[in-house]
Amino acid sequence: MKVQEAQKPVPCSTSECLHLLLLEKSPQDAEAVLEELRHAGLAIDCTVVVDRKGFEEALGCAEFAAVLAMDSLPGWSGIEALHLLRDSGKDTPFLLLADSLGQEAAAEFIRQGFNDYVWKDRLTHLPIALKRALAEKELRDANARGQTALAESEARNHDLVENSSYGIFRVSLSGRFLSANASMLQLLACKDLEDIKALNLSTDIFRFPEEFGQLMVTCRQIGFVHSAETELRGKDGGLVVVRLHLRYLSLPGPADALEGVVEDVTELRVLERQLHQAQKFETLGQLAGGIAHDFNNVIGAILGWAELGQEQSREHPAIAERFARIREQADRAAELTRELLAFARRHAARRPPGDRNGADAGG
Repeated sequence: MKVQEAQKPVPCSTSECLHLLLLEKSPQDAEAVLEELRHAGLAIDCTVVVDRKGFEEALGCAEFAAVLAMDSLPGWSGIEALHLLRDSGKDTPFLLLADSLGQEAAAEFIRQGFNDYVWKDRLTHLPIALKRALAEKELRDANARGQTALAESEARNHDLVENSSYGIFRVSLSGRFLSANASMLQLLACKDLEDIKALNLSTDIFRFPEEFGQLMVTCRQIGFVHSAETELRGKDGGLVVVRLHLRYLSLPGPADALEGVVEDVTELRVLERQLHQAQKFETLGQLAGGIAHDFNNVIGAILGWAELGQEQSREHPAIAERFARIREQADRAAELTRELLAFARRHAARRPPGDRNGADAGG
């Protein structure tokens, strides 16, 4: 085989072909190495170089599955080649071909970063060492991909938690805050994490501290609590009504914790009270309207009889005067009835927010 500086690899006929870079000064030894690999059933193409310049050119123009190098070269060495490869940022497996090597020297080469070494007079070990180095590289790549995916997932989860409109936190079983997102800090009027860590969820935040103990007992028993409504007190003393979801966390080590999600329902409860109040007024208006109509009918009858009595008592002034007084009081009662009807109409017109049925019926 003719040794070249940065010899171009010859394409293999199989997709499993290994592209190797061989740093070897002897064409005969280079051929022996390749023959041993092919004899072991490996499909390979190989770029053979003899010096630093050829090595650098080869690294610059192609990617290789592995690098094989002599331990000593004219004016250069395998260790220098390894450092050049690693300095380029490549994690390509690097195997050393040694003429003679003691155990201490072999250990030192491994510490330097070689994946493995093979004595040149024992090339039958080379295919095994190469396969092992390639398998280790595949494991490293898989681990790196896993670490990258994990980091991306953690970043997405962190972003989701930090930008959630719900308060999210973790506390120790004693109520000490371990973490909290921005919404939780805002809910409790805290400036930063150190601010909230100065508070205790049980004694400082829960309006009724005994509720925290009850919730923690439930979490211990079944692992979670959903939609528990309670009142929390912020650092500024303000009270908020929240819907609380808790989950018991068994963490590595002796200390367990609680994870919580908090939804601020203060405004919702205010709107519900307003709606309830509006419904009460509407009911009162309907009742008042019914009473006023019935009372108006009674007043009409009284007025009718009073007018008839006054007309028939003209010859008896004293009796006619009494009938006049009855008409006067009946007129006052009728005025009160009209005011009661006006009250009923005003409150019947005050439909609760979103009550379309009443509006439609009125139309």
